[in-house]
Amino acid sequence: AGDSLGVFVLNERHIGFYILAVSGHGLAAALLSVAASHFLSPYSDLSFLRDSGPRGSFAQPAEVAGRLNLQFASHPEFTQFFTLFYGVLNTATHELVYASAGHPAPLLFSGEKQVLLDSTGLPVGIDVDAAYENHSVQLRPKDRLYLYSDGVSEAKSADDRDLYGVERLTELLGTLRTASLNESLDRIERSVDEWCGSDAPDDDISLLAVEIA
Repeated sequence: AGDSLGVFVLNERHIGFYILAVSGHGLAAALLSVAASHFLSPYSDLSFLRDSGPRGSFAQPAEVAGRLNLQFASHPEFTQFFTLFYGVLNTATHELVYASAGHPAPLLFSGEKQVLLDSTGLPVGIDVDAAYENHSVQLRPKDRLYLYSDGVSEAKSADDRDLYGVERLTELLGTLRTASLNESLDRIERSVDEWCGSDAPDDDISLLAVEIA
């Protein structure tokens, strides 16, 4: 599996979460995914999430993405790359600060609005000089944020002619605003399976959703 995701507590007011997808398939993709996940764990000695500040402080998302890129792009033995979305949510103010490295744009449902978050930035491992930016968005109670890998949006139809696409995903989620968060994730999975027909999806499928209470 070339996908990985994680959710963890950074300190008493901040939660971090990420989703990543490695290019290609097979053992090499799986090994790169595992390696990257070690750097994205607050419990690992290799963690890139910490900074040199006081206890409980942490690196900002763009800094984390930059550290990962320097780690993987500067070593020629890593011939694959991966996309990444990493966000830090302030549980008191509901401000989300995030950075994206070429990952499919997350879908934010806020009231009647449906917004694709900014998803600029090169995938990790392509260019050692790639730069990443912090973005912020103010979330409100009842807002939902959906993160997904390209295995969802690029799932092929049963006749192999069309991709599932972000528009279809957005329309589906728009009909599920009153469903529970877990139910909406289950419905996405069933919808993609139905789209692919008797054939299994070509790529890994990962989903991560956040709802503000």
